[in-house]
Amino acid sequence: MFIQANRPVVALENRDYPEWHRGRQYFALWYIEIEVPQLIDYCQDMRAQLLDFVLPDSQRQFHISLFINGFLTPFKHDDDDFSLNQMLSQIEQLQRLNLQPFELDIGAINSFSSSVFLAIEDKNDSLTRIRKLLATTQQEIAALAYCPHITLGFYRQAFSGQAVLARLQQCDWQQQTVRVEQLRFGVYDAQVLQGRLSTLYQLDLVK
Repeated sequence: MFIQANRPVVALENRDYPEWHRGRQYFALWYIEIEVPQLIDYCQDMRAQLLDFVLPDSQRQFHISLFINGFLTPFKHDDDDFSLNQMLSQIEQLQRLNLQPFELDIGAINSFSSSVFLAIEDKNDSLTRIRKLLATTQQEIAALAYCPHITLGFYRQAFSGQAVLARLQQCDWQQQTVRVEQLRFGVYDAQVLQGRLSTLYQLDLVK
């Protein structure tokens, strides 16, 4: 999952992935969008320090993935489908939770085997609480271990893990804080590489 010094990173191929989407179009998730201009600028600055390693043309907004639902479909057919009824059930449960706004710390720069990210510290377990509720409706379509983060970019080539780690140690990062006042449910076009997120539902947290 995480980068290893003795292995090359995994490059994102600039192609369609029909073996994954199998003709389905919209992939759904719950997420927190980074909207404060200062934080967007910070994420862009951090990405700029690594432009020789990562793909430059991502259209996707900076965000924190909260829960990966799968392909949004009217009815569930495959294991990685997510039905409209399941979506409505999750929305109803979150509305009942009466969540208060909360803060997350944006910490050090780090890397998975395929992408560079900024780590998120959830000191009060706010994300954990939300994820547990969403998991009562469906099993998440994701890696077993949840690691909240903001993706900065995917690798353009299979660079040496050691070379990438050396660069990450040189990056000038600073602790940041993001105040979360809304959760979003949205989709992206699975047939567009790193396409934009489109919000279908927005839950404003109680102030």
